[in-house]
Amino acid sequence: MQPNSDPLAQPLGHAIARVNPHKRPKARTSGPGIHVAIAAFPRPAADLKRELELAKAALLYADHITICSGNSTLLASLEALATLNDEQKLAFIRELAPTFMPGREAELEKVILFLRQRHQGGAGFALAMQFRNQLDLAWRDIRARVSQMLDEAGAHELEPAIKSGLVSIDLLDFQQSTTGIIDAYQGKIAAYLSDPTTYPLFDDDTGRLVRAGREAGIFVVPTAAERRATEVGLASGLIGELPAFPNADMDRVLETRVSLEPHVARFRRAVNELRGYLEATALTEGFRDEVASVYATEVQAAMDEIHQALQSPPVARVILRAGLESSPFPGVLGLVAFEIAHLGPVVSALLTGASLGLSIAQRVKTDRELRQAEAARNDLYFLYRANEALRR
Repeated sequence: MQPNSDPLAQPLGHAIARVNPHKRPKARTSGPGIHVAIAAFPRPAADLKRELELAKAALLYADHITICSGNSTLLASLEALATLNDEQKLAFIRELAPTFMPGREAELEKVILFLRQRHQGGAGFALAMQFRNQLDLAWRDIRARVSQMLDEAGAHELEPAIKSGLVSIDLLDFQQSTTGIIDAYQGKIAAYLSDPTTYPLFDDDTGRLVRAGREAGIFVVPTAAERRATEVGLASGLIGELPAFPNADMDRVLETRVSLEPHVARFRRAVNELRGYLEATALTEGFRDEVASVYATEVQAAMDEIHQALQSPPVARVILRAGLESSPFPGVLGLVAFEIAHLGPVVSALLTGASLGLSIAQRVKTDRELRQAEAARNDLYFLYRANEALRR
């Protein structure tokens, strides 16, 4: 939502913020697993770009995610605005009347009272129907515009993850005004930092807010909370460095999440070890630069090793090894059997060649399986598989 000097914009924004968003199903946050709380600082833009970027990375690593931001709450209110019933629509219009219809508030009040009457009489009934039809027509335009704005914001990308129960939106209580957004946001951050079961994942602006708040005594950051924030920040940061990650859509991320499940535990252990390479934490300056450095020095080397291990050996080497390791007697006995049966040397040669081909194919398959098993033992195989899956 871009800054606007229009004096009508702020009252409209306050009115939209007071529309109660629809209740969403909560993510499965109980039980074992890693629960990541994503907090993105309010931005003057009607989009979820930063929330989506953090959510996609965290979804590959975490068991469940909560997203909290001013942008997601306001967009949820906007979505609810499009589906108000008639009574709620009239209340919304009445709230905006002093700004958009100055001097006509009393007239509007009479109309509302008239519409609430159960029996208006013949002409009155026709007039009421006409007004309601106009209201429906106006809201049809509102629904179309809201739908467009939600699509442009990227809200549709979150829907599959929300419906699956992997993601929930933690709505902010603006206290009846957008001016209360910072207090509400700070309250959520404090709650995430104090919850021993939550891994806080903050965007850069929120990280700066937490640092300033800690120095001013506004935030108390337990050592364990900072450790968890650093762990999930490092994990999502490494995923964000993958060449294929920036262009991956949510559907691809959710598909990849399923295929990576067997490798996620080993990756989590690797992240815990890689924290030892960091001097900064997720709540200090320079953290993102250090994560990028760890990716360049440690992860890329591991990815190269995995790629090398998965390379197919030259076919000639496989054939030679197959020939040296196999006994010549079955081939000789087969040839004798065919000669006795008078099938001829051509058929014998063809079948011998087919037998050798099948033997080589089986050897190649076995080699590939061994290489995959060897590569999968690398703690960072998770990242290699993620990049391969996301770039398809």
